[in-house]
Amino acid sequence: MPWVRNSLWPTFLLLTALIGPYVSASMCHKNLSSCATFITNVPRLKKPSPWSNKNMRLLTIGIWLSLTLASFSQAQDRSQNNSLTITELAVENNYEAVNNDEAEILAEFAADSLYYYLVQAFNAATATQRISLNHIGVQLEQIDGAYIVSSVLDGYPAHLAGIQRADKIISVDGLPYHPIDSFNRNAKDKANFTPNTETHNLTLRRGERELSFEILSVYENLYDSFRSASLNSVMEFGVGNKVIGYVHFWGLSRSSNDIIYFEEVLAELANTDGIIVDIRDSFGHIGTEHFDQIFPSQRSYYQLSDISNPSALENLSTYNPSTISRHRYYGQPLAVLQNRNTQAGMELFSYQLSKLQRVESIGETTAGRLGKFSQVGPGDAASNILYTGNTELRADETAIESIGIAPDHFIDYSLTTPVSEDPQYAAAVQVLMSIM
Repeated sequence: MPWVRNSLWPTFLLLTALIGPYVSASMCHKNLSSCATFITNVPRLKKPSPWSNKNMRLLTIGIWLSLTLASFSQAQDRSQNNSLTITELAVENNYEAVNNDEAEILAEFAADSLYYYLVQAFNAATATQRISLNHIGVQLEQIDGAYIVSSVLDGYPAHLAGIQRADKIISVDGLPYHPIDSFNRNAKDKANFTPNTETHNLTLRRGERELSFEILSVYENLYDSFRSASLNSVMEFGVGNKVIGYVHFWGLSRSSNDIIYFEEVLAELANTDGIIVDIRDSFGHIGTEHFDQIFPSQRSYYQLSDISNPSALENLSTYNPSTISRHRYYGQPLAVLQNRNTQAGMELFSYQLSKLQRVESIGETTAGRLGKFSQVGPGDAASNILYTGNTELRADETAIESIGIAPDHFIDYSLTTPVSEDPQYAAAVQVLMSIM
């Protein structure tokens, strides 16, 4: 019992200190070389003492040995204790640690939602730790118990089949639709899925019509799916005498591969007169390397700080403000599409781009979600992920948590009423044409 061990430690240390010299003397007598350095550095008493110098040295060695044994014993106790704290589990499972006693938990996500696997994939320490599952490339919102499609990943089965935003998915193979179970019925558990190569019959409702689709799923983690969908989205089109580029950055990260693909996308669109940068329903992490492809210098890059801790958490202005970086960058106008599901680092992406006069944002206020994720439980996918907000966080002097980043042009896009075209996208084309 922990309280028994704690109450006995003072007695144990006292007894060890008294008998330690004799035990230590015996040990050092057998192995003088291992103790010589330590004994030589023990200070001598300046005043006469009933203890001889020799006994005093041995007493010090005994105390040192007892403290070492105590530390080792505590480490052994901890390794055998299965009731770890949330912070300890968060660190061991490679999620950012959060103290449950001090931070406010704003949301909790179970392994029965696609968002769970999105967060898991983007926060995994290594590629092998990202959980792959069978999915069709949709993001969903649950409204009155029904699953409504909020977005469709470019080039994925749902997109290729013609599934659209605001579609209400009813069933798969005659069974009620579930975003995880419908395509992973043979899974052993929520962390170990196997590839599913079957063709499925999916039924949905679009307005007053009921439609059926024959569809295959893909077996992939959502980090890789978001990155692939970003590459699939790149295109160019003409409007009048202008050439407009388009890319939907579904997810960004600071990994070397992602930085390279980000550079390649902008290089592919380098000859356009302007780009629509779509970050709706996006997730990820942002670094200096992303902005270097768009900004002429780093002197305007934001600083992240915590107002409860004056020191900056992250300073993107790594160079002297007077320094102008000599590098190639995209210097044409940008129209940024964002919505209420734009979150995490993608909100900082929107914030930083707003500092450029050649950038206009269109859509809705972003999610305001810049806090931390942590996993509780044994560390498998059956364990919920907790989200805790950070209202003390500032980008420069701007608070974003639970507030979000407002667009320059607010355009609504209904999730409950099907529309023939994307009104936010249409507005982005008009805005971009006006600033080119």
